[in-house]
Amino acid sequence: MSSTFWFLLEFTVLLALAAGVFAWLGWMWRGSERGDRVKKLQAEVEEQRRMARTAMDERDAARAEVTNTGGSVHVSDAAPLIQANEALESENIRLREERKTLEARLATLQADNAHLFSQSSASLAEALKKTHQLEADLAVAQAFASEVSTLRQQLADAKVAHQSEVSTIQQKLDAADSTEDQLSALRDQNTSLNEELQKAQTSLAAANAEKAAIQEKLAASTAEAQNDLQTARSEISALEQKLVQTTTELQKVQNEIAALQQKLAEAPPPAPQPVVQPVVEAPAPAPAPKVEKAAPKPRATKKKAATSTAHNAQEKLAQIETALAPQLAVLAALTQERDDWQRRVTLLESKTPPDLAGLGLSRRSLASSAERLSEAQAAVESLQNQQRALHKTIQQATDLASQPDDDLTKIKGIKGVLSEQLHALGIRTWRQIAEWNDDDLRAFSELLAFKNRATRDHWQEQAKLLAQP
Repeated sequence: MSSTFWFLLEFTVLLALAAGVFAWLGWMWRGSERGDRVKKLQAEVEEQRRMARTAMDERDAARAEVTNTGGSVHVSDAAPLIQANEALESENIRLREERKTLEARLATLQADNAHLFSQSSASLAEALKKTHQLEADLAVAQAFASEVSTLRQQLADAKVAHQSEVSTIQQKLDAADSTEDQLSALRDQNTSLNEELQKAQTSLAAANAEKAAIQEKLAASTAEAQNDLQTARSEISALEQKLVQTTTELQKVQNEIAALQQKLAEAPPPAPQPVVQPVVEAPAPAPAPKVEKAAPKPRATKKKAATSTAHNAQEKLAQIETALAPQLAVLAALTQERDDWQRRVTLLESKTPPDLAGLGLSRRSLASSAERLSEAQAAVESLQNQQRALHKTIQQATDLASQPDDDLTKIKGIKGVLSEQLHALGIRTWRQIAEWNDDDLRAFSELLAFKNRATRDHWQEQAKLLAQP
């Protein structure tokens, strides 16, 4: 870079010098050309002067000849002389005027020549001044170049120091990666929260807009809309009466269920229970482990456990069936209510002009009824799923009555309380858990009141491994 700079600087100085020299030569050449023109004009002036002197000499000679003849010249001879004299006079006048003109042109050319010479001298002085200025600039540039070299050295030292600082900062950045990951996670969480907030704000704005529109429509509604609203209110009252009746019937069914449960609680315990107590008290003496190895006692215990398990599962099944009946009644009532509101909406949509106020109210009531119907359907489907799972478990308990019970606590996530609950529901072996499907998983998660516990702890995979021979 420095060599190119110096080359361009020297080239610029040379161009400036050459331009000054050529300008001075041009002015000189133009001055020489004007000098040639002045010399030529001077030669023409001299030629005119010579011709004028010649004419004047001829005139003087003619006059002298006339004087010498004593004035005896004939008129015919004097006429040409007079004409020649007049011509010479006129030519002399013309030559004098041309001489004046040429002298004036000569003076003008001399003045121009002097002006050009002064301009060429000024241009030459300006060129010399620029040359001196360029030489001064060249000296300044040399000083600048030395300063640039010093700055380059300082820059190299600064680069070395900067690299050391960059390495230190890089180490600090590497140490801050974990913090950056945490910040990014927090940012993502903040972004999701902002999105949810925006959605909520959008929903709120839409609800406010809908509310304002409904208020405007209600304010502008006619008497016909009020009559339709009164009709809708009467229909709502009828539906509410139906709902009260259904609720009353449901309360009666629940009272009957409570009475049945109280009777079951007050009923005497089943026959096998007195036999279970000696078995519980048997492990107290020291030789209890040897007694457990005897063949008759374990078999009797397993049969009793299987019988008790089937009994508990059937009781739970009876409770589910008892709870399912009123749920089905409620589902039928909600289905009828949904259909009534659907017919009401269809009727209002077919009107011309449409009843916007009544139609909006009917649509909201239809949406509410559909939402409650969906919840009731989900509850019924859950109970029916539990009912199917318990039927399947009772059948499996009957088939596996002759097989010994497996230790369910070997499955990670099943402790003593869960093991007892599973036994009460008819789950006694690993193979039963291994054969569960998705509906069984949901049913037993609801029955055990541990949501998705079996899925989180992978009960099926563990049971399959334990059930392998």
